[in-house]
Amino acid sequence: MNRPKGLQKEEIFLLSRILRIVDTYDVMFYGRPYKPKLSQEEVFNKLETGSGSKMILILVRDL
Repeated sequence: MNRPKGLQKEEIFLLSRILRIVDTYDVMFYGRPYKPKLSQEEVFNKLETGSGSKMILILVRDL
């Protein structure tokens, strides 16, 4: 995964992390020509299990 300036987890700006969650949600929920869409429940389950950090999990749960 590409990270700005090699930053890790909490070093990445909060807004950037929020935008990543929103973009990921959009891809999974609305689908793409190469990727089928998922139900909202499936999307939230994937976001929670793949969050990778406590802060991201908190952001995901607050959606």
